Amino acid sequence: MSRSNRLVAQAVAIGAFLTLSRLTTVADAQTISNVHAATVLDANGKKVGSLQRSQQVYFKLDGGNVFLVEVQTNGFRRGEGAQLYYVTPDCSGTPYTPADYPGVDLVPSALLGPPGRTLYRPDPAAAPRTITAMSQDGEDQGCFNISPGLTQMALPLIPVIDLNTQFTPPFRSIESSFPAQLCGDCNADGSVTANEITRVISNVFKESGGLPPQ
Repeated sequence: MSRSNRLVAQAVAIGAFLTLSRLTTVADAQTISNVHAATVLDANGKKVGSLQRSQQVYFKLDGGNVFLVEVQTNGFRRGEGAQLYYVTPDCSGTPYTPADYPGVDLVPSALLGPPGRTLYRPDPAAAPRTITAMSQDGEDQGCFNISPGLTQMALPLIPVIDLNTQFTPPFRSIESSFPAQLCGDCNADGSVTANEITRVISNVFKESGGLPPQ
């Protein structure tokens, strides 16, 4: 093959490679778009809740009290400000939480502890009392001893339900079928438009099976 033919062949090969690379890039390209809300599902597809804040969902007790629970792929996690103390050195017996719980929080963190991910709440029939806590159930550390003990005003807790009996990890998130709440400025452009409000209302009616008013 002459030198000129070799140059032509190399140019053709380079052109074919660049064309193939461009086509592969186009084929592999994915689009990205924002979502208005996300829903957390468990391993069986059961809805855990609507993701309200970073890694958190809201639950409501029968009495109407609302609280938040942190969620991760591997299940539930106790949030900040939710502390469980025990008067025994091994985290056995009645758990307590500081008497100022939930403080100024309108939506407090759930009081989760053993066994499993049991939800606790202050005993409504009990008054705050002085205890000397000898152990604490840490979210990451597990049960650890407190020496020489921590004396404080505290509320005794009663168990409500083990959340692990209601939902099965691992959890995953998907886009909600409609906004979990009226988001107002849905596209975060600094203004609330009539179209945004109409779209949210229409989605709510669609989800409920009804029709928006004409």
